[in-house]
Amino acid sequence: MNRFKRNKITALIGVAALTTSLAATALERVPVKYIVAASSNNGTGAHATTSELDAGIEQLNIYYNELGLEFYRDEIEYITDSDVDNIEGDWDKDFEEDVAPWFEYGSMNIIVTAQMDGVAGHAYWHYEQRDVIEIEAERLGTSTIAHEVGHNFSLKHTYQSSDDYTIAEAEGATGYNYGDNVLDTPVDPGERDYYENCVWIEGSAVDSDGEEYNPDGFNLMGKGEYECRDNFTDGQKKRMERVIQTYKFHLFDKYGSDQNPSCANSTKVTSYPSTEQFNQEDTVSSTPWVQDVFNDDFNWRIESDTSDSDTGAPSAYEGQTFAHIDADGEFVTDGSTAAMLSPCYDITDQAAARVSFKYFMYGADTADLTLEATDDNGANWDTVWSKSGEQHGESSGWSTATISLDQYAGANVQLRLTGDVAGDKGDTSIDDIEFDAGDTLSPIVHTQTFEIKHYKDDAEEELDSGEVDRSSSDLELTEDGSDQQLVGIRFREVSLPQGAKIESAKIQFTAKKDDSGSVGLMFHGHDDGASANFSSSDDDDISDRNTGSKSVLWTPEDWDEDDAGSAQLTPELKTIVQQLVNRSDWNDDSAVTFIVTNNSGSGERVAYSFDEEDSGDLAPKLIITWYER
Repeated sequence: MNRFKRNKITALIGVAALTTSLAATALERVPVKYIVAASSNNGTGAHATTSELDAGIEQLNIYYNELGLEFYRDEIEYITDSDVDNIEGDWDKDFEEDVAPWFEYGSMNIIVTAQMDGVAGHAYWHYEQRDVIEIEAERLGTSTIAHEVGHNFSLKHTYQSSDDYTIAEAEGATGYNYGDNVLDTPVDPGERDYYENCVWIEGSAVDSDGEEYNPDGFNLMGKGEYECRDNFTDGQKKRMERVIQTYKFHLFDKYGSDQNPSCANSTKVTSYPSTEQFNQEDTVSSTPWVQDVFNDDFNWRIESDTSDSDTGAPSAYEGQTFAHIDADGEFVTDGSTAAMLSPCYDITDQAAARVSFKYFMYGADTADLTLEATDDNGANWDTVWSKSGEQHGESSGWSTATISLDQYAGANVQLRLTGDVAGDKGDTSIDDIEFDAGDTLSPIVHTQTFEIKHYKDDAEEELDSGEVDRSSSDLELTEDGSDQQLVGIRFREVSLPQGAKIESAKIQFTAKKDDSGSVGLMFHGHDDGASANFSSSDDDDISDRNTGSKSVLWTPEDWDEDDAGSAQLTPELKTIVQQLVNRSDWNDDSAVTFIVTNNSGSGERVAYSFDEEDSGDLAPKLIITWYER
């Protein structure tokens, strides 16, 4: 577990809080621990005086009082080159973990050195579970200290990766995908020489569209001189407020000393449905989901997309951002765990309850995702849902989990959502959590899209010889030249509950070539809850499969190459899928396999298969709308 170690080997300086609190507002007091480079552990030769350290506290309170925080100096520890190599010299921020034994969990830790190898300060990110910044001593009384705490509270530079996007992108409606990810901050190209007296020199630079920049030289996260910077935008404040309430509440003992929220110490939810959508542009609610900061190893991140290929969700299910585990994070190792805690749901007067959420588990190293519930303030946690291993592909849609919590009706209940890491290609994403309760609950309707994920999951069988081909670049439905064939299409891990009510089920094909003329295609279902992938070594592997009693005839319209519209969308196949889902051996890892025959004796339609190079996303997709009975 990543936790700051306590070390009391040096002088403890008593509390000397500055009286900068707002008269009409009760502020949450945040202790500051200064870790100061010195020539001796008693403070001789310290790189900053007590008054300089207090000037840093004053700077913090200028900008963070309005966010409800009041920083105060709680402790000073002096460390030397004997404790940490070169802490007194030209300090390199890459060595900051060498100072970890002096970090104090529950305090804002500020490392003060004389010189920082070309930078004025540095900070850990909020999701790294470290409340730590570094600063050069001479910058303590300037905006730099508030700038670095801004980083620790989630803010990026307003000139973040400015060469990678245009002004229109960064400042448009989807600007949360670009730069500093905050909509109301004007983009800064990062050129300090283009400021004069803290004001941007008009016409100094343009973006790749030829539009002139007009950055705010006074924004605390911008490139303006530190003497000028003096404000956060409303969007930046909103972003930090969310982090303060959901990641940093341990800094001011919001729920009591060293305590996470529980039903005993936090505000209860009493109005339903209650949602958590992790949107950073939204104001944080009074009852948010929060990080399990006292028990897990690292934090979930809030993202608009995932930075790594081959892992994680490509975008939010709804809104701008979602919760995400980055398995390749700096302080994440195999076996690490990240957990989120729900607010307390008061369902003492309710007869039924449930929770639903969207999840995306993509990556070869994906481990476990578990939802637990407690009705005794965390003394005991019951597992109510879990998934293990990779569940999605690069072009998959989000899946929906719906869990009945009727067993907790009549009580107070809290939930914990935990993701484990088993390798750096194992990311998990969560979005759109909804908790509902009432005397009775109407069904939740889900629409899910299932894709072919492996070359063994679509195949053709020649009728005359029984030979099975799994590697064809297309699916000829069902005439191949003069030969008739069967076509098998398998969708693995169709994660529907046994007995779910199927409202709709259709397959969307993509045409590989122009096709016209009449053809009758008959769809059957492989009547097996454990339908296996296709084998090319076993003749008749498709025709030997038992089919259910339900079948559907499709007489498709003419097809145009590369179209994937209504002409390539099958009629309702829900009777076939319903028969499969009703089987006693059905489970949410079962596959739905369709077998397509020619009912007219001739004719064809040719669709893309999974095996066509670079066209896996053009392979057939099964779209199912369903609800739990």
